[in-house]
Amino acid sequence: MSIHDVTTTLLIGFVLAIPFMAAGLQRRTLLGPPGSMVELERILVLPIATLSLGAGLIHLALIAEHFRADALSGLFFVAAAIFQLSWAVLFGRRPQRAVQLLGGAGNAAIIVVWLLTRTLGLPFGGHPGIAEPIGVADLLATLFELVIVATTLALVLAHRRRAIDRPSFPVASADLGLAMALIAITLVTSYALVDISVTGGHGHEATQEVIAPSQP
Repeated sequence: MSIHDVTTTLLIGFVLAIPFMAAGLQRRTLLGPPGSMVELERILVLPIATLSLGAGLIHLALIAEHFRADALSGLFFVAAAIFQLSWAVLFGRRPQRAVQLLGGAGNAAIIVVWLLTRTLGLPFGGHPGIAEPIGVADLLATLFELVIVATTLALVLAHRRRAIDRPSFPVASADLGLAMALIAITLVTSYALVDISVTGGHGHEATQEVIAPSQP
């Protein structure tokens, strides 16, 4: 089964599940009692934590490949996976301002390293000065990280607003939006993990092919 077949199956399942999700959420709410209003900050907590969990799982799945290419690169992926997985749990339990800042700064740092490796190449490691190709999995992980940085920054800034000025939504709409967001993140993460298992996900082989002809 190809990646396209897997993706099509997952998307069809997602579409078919929407009516059942809506019916189920009418009987039992996720974010508060029926008829209540929910602040946007509270709605965002679980999707942001799930994004970090997804990025961490992608980095976790790529560790072995990066250790085969370069030990330093492998260690970086170990650190990134540990940070993102542990931060997801911490943020889900205590979405406080300090935790938000930690998540935003940490993911921003990972994005900077990714940009360097895809444009200029790192000045050290197994292939110094060689830009790595962009893979599907690492691109999706970076998109997750960009959303985490943007939303955690928005949450930090939201602390300065008065409670009356903060946007809020009916709990029924919030529950449905939350459930759809979590399923969408899970589908994208699953796609990335399937890509890693089928193609290797990163493209170090392509990098090595570029380097090989120039070697004596």
